[in-house]
Amino acid sequence: MLYMAELFKKLPSLGHADDGLIYVSSPSVQTNITTLQTYMTHAVEWCRENELRIDWSKTGVMHLYTGRKLPSMNTGLRLPNGTTLSPVQEMKWLGVTWDTSLNFKTQCQELATKARKTANVLRRISRVHSGAPPNSVMQAVRACMLPQMTYAATTWFPRASKTSMDILEKVLREGLRAAVPVFKTTSKKCLYRFAAFPNMTIICQDMLWTGGIQASTCNADHPLYWTTIDGSIDEAKALLPHPIRDSMKLRPEQEGPAESLAEKLSKEEAVRRRLISVIPVDVKYIQVQVQVHNLGLLRLAP
Repeated sequence: MLYMAELFKKLPSLGHADDGLIYVSSPSVQTNITTLQTYMTHAVEWCRENELRIDWSKTGVMHLYTGRKLPSMNTGLRLPNGTTLSPVQEMKWLGVTWDTSLNFKTQCQELATKARKTANVLRRISRVHSGAPPNSVMQAVRACMLPQMTYAATTWFPRASKTSMDILEKVLREGLRAAVPVFKTTSKKCLYRFAAFPNMTIICQDMLWTGGIQASTCNADHPLYWTTIDGSIDEAKALLPHPIRDSMKLRPEQEGPAESLAEKLSKEEAVRRRLISVIPVDVKYIQVQVQVHNLGLLRLAP
């Protein structure tokens, strides 16, 4: 798989194993098409020199835009083999369905469909009489349903709409009702309380923050430390907040807490207040927002 790294470095692209994505950005659709055709010609020549072939059946082109769709966005991309690729509204890459507006509505619907099948199986095995115990069914929810519903959540969750999240929430509650012995009329809040399980928004936010902290605290030898953007090498740490141990300096142990806190609070409460005071309150969300203006994408699948 390292054999393909040379091609991905030469083009403004993203690559994972043998899947590649060429992307260009400009205010003109025709400029994007012309640039993509040039890059595509270079990619085909490189593959021919290295005895590789591109699977044209898995190759697609898509325009990302905001606002009203322009008539020029229906322009197809002419490939070196003579065929023309028509722009699509949705494209699946690395298991994630991308759409032109990047709202990931279709992606959330597909994840909900897969998880609902698992919830139906759990409902059949967790009968009132001679059914599986609730603890075992809850383990199945965590091990089977949750990974299906949170696949690549760090990619689609920041832009997912409330409607898409409600679809996933509904499927999650179906799995919890199959595991926890509650009535059908039990409210949503009580269901989450009895199951001791967070909702989908909290789960996805936790995954987003955890991934951001892991990327920002890894050393320079870790593969996640570097990322390729527009053909140049940039630090992934520069896109995320600095870790607390680097940005904040705690008082030496012999100094103790502030006098105003030590006079009125107990020792444990003063220490807790001291730790809270040195943690920046505004650092709550770790996410990278990218504004895209008329971005053309081309998927390669050697």
